[in-house]
Amino acid sequence: MVISKGKDWGSRFLNNQSVLSFSSEADLAQAAKQYLDRGEKLCARISQCDLTKVFGVEKSIGDSMIYSVDLGVATLDGGSEVAFVSHCFAGKPFMNCDFYFAMNSSFYRNYTLGPKSHINDGLLDFTTGKLSLSQLYLARKKAELGVHVPHPDLKYFRKSSTEFNFKQKTVYCDHVNVGKCKKLTVRIIEDAFFLII
Repeated sequence: MVISKGKDWGSRFLNNQSVLSFSSEADLAQAAKQYLDRGEKLCARISQCDLTKVFGVEKSIGDSMIYSVDLGVATLDGGSEVAFVSHCFAGKPFMNCDFYFAMNSSFYRNYTLGPKSHINDGLLDFTTGKLSLSQLYLARKKAELGVHVPHPDLKYFRKSSTEFNFKQKTVYCDHVNVGKCKKLTVRIIEDAFFLII
């Protein structure tokens, strides 16, 4: 069940489950999807990355906690599916071109690009648009500080799925180039796996 306002999220981890460790978000995402395809739920740990920044700690302190986490899935041109845990984008971030971001986590490297995003709310945060070079510079500085000001050339919305059509663009999921497409469909799978912090 996804997080809800006023309710506790996560619980103490009792070490009675098999846990797999990962060093990359892309590997974690693909494993979580494989487990789901078999009707199972992965229980995982991951080293410091964009996903773990939401917890505000670099390593576990005291008892470990277990959290239910959503998984994003990108479908390229109606064919191949690629899972992601933190973010998916088409285009080039912070470049003068059309871009399309889907955020499950709040963070993309050192930038806060999903200010309302939560990794277990059943929604993705989408930002699309194109900025001039001077506006990109300002936007980059604000994203480093976690400051978001509405901009007329950017569209921001939150949904469980959406579809984008554009001229062919390269798609990246959790920092990995996963191919090119003209149609990108992005959706969220609620409570897809467990993360141990």
